[in-house]
Order: sequence, then C-alpha cells, then structure tokens
Amino acid sequence: MPIGRDCDPSLMPTPRQRVWMWQRSWEIIKKKKIILADFWNHGTVSYGCIAGGREGGYFHINWHGDCAPCVFFPYATSNIIEIYNRGGNLNDVIFTPFFKAIRSWQKEYGFLSGGKVSGDWLRPCPIRDHFLTAKKIIKEYNAYPIDYAPEVIDEKNYIAEMVDYDEKLEKLTSPIWQKQYHSSH
Repeated sequence: MPIGRDCDPSLMPTPRQRVWMWQRSWEIIKKKKIILADFWNHGTVSYGCIAGGREGGYFHINWHGDCAPCVFFPYATSNIIEIYNRGGNLNDVIFTPFFKAIRSWQKEYGFLSGGKVSGDWLRPCPIRDHFLTAKKIIKEYNAYPIDYAPEVIDEKNYIAEMVDYDEKLEKLTSPIWQKQYHSSH
C-alpha cells in the first residue's frame, strides 16, 4: 500500500499479481497444510477488513499517540495521549465517529451481516481496494494524516491511479468471489 513521503502506487503489486499471490498462498496452504497470514489477500478468513477497532479486529496507534484505523490507513481523528490526559481510555478511540463510520462500511460490506455478504472479501481494504470510499470517510470526519503525505488524498494523479487499480482488481476478483465464495454465503 503506497503511504508516506513520495508514495508511488506503481510500487504496489498489480491486480494480476494480487490474484496470483492469493492463488499461490491457498495452493501452499492446501499442499503444505500450513497457516499463512496475509490480511490483504485473506479477507475471506477474517470476514473482510479488520481495521477500525471492529470486533475481532484492531487499530493502529503511532509513536505520537495518533489513532488510525490501520497502519495502512494513516489518518486519525483522535490521539490517545490527549484522550488519556482528559481522563478517557481506548473506548473513546473505538467510538469516535470516524472509526464508527469505518465499521459501518465494514458491516455494509458484509461483516456481521448474518450470512448476507454484499462485498467481495478478496477486496476487503477500504483505502486500497475502495479508495473513493476511504477518501469520503476521511473528508467527512476531517481525519488528519499521520504520515508524511497529507496532500496525497487530494492529488489527482494518485486518486486516478488508485481508482484504476480498484476497478482492475474488481474485474479480476469478482468472478473468483462469485464462483468460490459467494455461493456459500
């Protein structure tokens, strides 16, 4: 995931490489009977994105106390140091409107949906696989960047590259999702 100073989306695995890694990882799991942890390509194992403090998930706190939904989703609306100084706790982070909006998207996408999965868990990440969704949430809740690239969320070329990536990945994963997973949900 391209984050930080001078981030370059062309350094990400291409959509085809992503699908190949997904296929190869499952091949290894089945053949070698070992566990591999790949939260980007194994959304089917974790029931989608695990960010934003969702049930069974996590969130990221950097050295400065900024609380981001995920290490790869480097935007925050809260700082744990400030929260602790006010007498608050981690629940105050988890229940920020920003994190709640991310969890709401996760639920709409199929997490804890009672068996009705509307999204493609081969593309579970809001910021990498659904960039415009993440951008909308970031803007709506005035989330601030916690890394070196605050301008990237509004940079036209970056947005175009991320949206193009999302669309190409969807074309490759949707048939796999429909055939191998969706019919079982």
